[in-house]
Amino acid sequence: MTDAHGLRVAEEVRALMARRRVSQQTLATALGVSQAAVSRRTTGLVPFSVSQLCVVAEVLEVPVDTLIGTAPAAVPA
Repeated sequence: MTDAHGLRVAEEVRALMARRRVSQQTLATALGVSQAAVSRRTTGLVPFSVSQLCVVAEVLEVPVDTLIGTAPAAVPA
């Protein structure tokens, strides 16, 4: 992921957490990390791993692709 894409993922996770009223602590417990670690990920300072995104998607009850969006197709040179 590029930095911009990582920030977009973090923004989407934050938005879904707010809509679903899921706290950072709830997500931290599900991920097995500290609340501070979740905070670093939801602000984009540290990227989510693929396995973490799978857990986040499950907690937020959305498909993983909702969190990561779709990447534009590569254009042949």
